Amino acid sequence: MWNNKINLLSIWKGSPLQKLTSHCVNSKPGRSSNGRITIRHRMSRTSKQSSRLINDKIFVLQNEFAQVIRLERDPRRSSFLALIRLLRSGYLCYISAPAGVCSGSILSLNPFNFNDFVFKKLKISSTVLPLYRIPRGTFVCNIENSFLSGSKFCKSAGSKAKIQAFSIKSGLVSLLLPSGRTVFLPLNSHAFIGSMSNDQHHLRKFYKAGQSFNLGRRPSVRGVAMNPVDHPHGGGEGKTSGGRPSVTPWGHLTKGFKTVSVSKKKKKITY
Repeated sequence: MWNNKINLLSIWKGSPLQKLTSHCVNSKPGRSSNGRITIRHRMSRTSKQSSRLINDKIFVLQNEFAQVIRLERDPRRSSFLALIRLLRSGYLCYISAPAGVCSGSILSLNPFNFNDFVFKKLKISSTVLPLYRIPRGTFVCNIENSFLSGSKFCKSAGSKAKIQAFSIKSGLVSLLLPSGRTVFLPLNSHAFIGSMSNDQHHLRKFYKAGQSFNLGRRPSVRGVAMNPVDHPHGGGEGKTSGGRPSVTPWGHLTKGFKTVSVSKKKKKITY
């Protein structure tokens, strides 16, 4: 059983593989090309840790096996990353780790035959398959948007999608995403079977303001605590309730106001 105690014990505590890392810091977070603030309460991260480079193109390999060397945490991703080595070529790369894998686990990439002697001899922890080879009702993660486009859906911690139906005539498969949205993807798109790792990420608690500050989140101030020139709710003697419905600093309603456009909601087919 994959529990939180095993996760913490098997996570790599050392430095990452240097040739598979990149150090990119956004100098203007939350700002447009003109330097104007477009997203409030954003700042650059105080952490200078390097981000790992993920290889999403390993789906092109056929009947290949990979061994997980170690699991690592990435400062810009919620799920764990797995440093894998292909058993035939010895190629090293990082991938988003599915649930159930640990150091020494074996991953199967597009196996031809599940009754193969090699497949039975190795204890496979996770498998990559095209969607048309996965039964209906199965949960999948790390899903490609199209053939060899790289994983686009269900990459965060604990996320998974459910295969609903196949359409051989149109060449599409419908998947139910965690958001409740249904997407239609090509049958030859690849995905991992199961869910993503670190499913207890949503239980994480911040015990001091500095933990949130280090992630690039600036403090947010209530509108009623500001001056009238800064917010429509500001000003007044003592604690006032604002005297109007809750609005943003620019006067837009914040409660009971639909934020998803109708055109995006109707557009369910994704390629």
